[in-house]
Amino acid sequence: MEHLTIMGLRLDHRKDIAPKVQEVLTRYGDRILCRMGLPDPAKEDGIITLYMNTSVQETEEFSRELTAIDGVSVSHMRI
Repeated sequence: MEHLTIMGLRLDHRKDIAPKVQEVLTRYGDRILCRMGLPDPAKEDGIITLYMNTSVQETEEFSRELTAIDGVSVSHMRI
């Protein structure tokens, strides 16, 4: 069963890890309903908020892939 999932990503040193994060986001792109990114130029960090339509398994797989990238933190909730 699919649920609306809201996921928050924190990227430390976003310029260094952005290509790897983008690869994962692209693979799950058909599940992403909305994406908003907020860079923090003063700290070189960033935050990405995703609204997704996913199953529990897809959410867990997606989170695992992202957290495998050094410098990425993930939090999510299902509605």
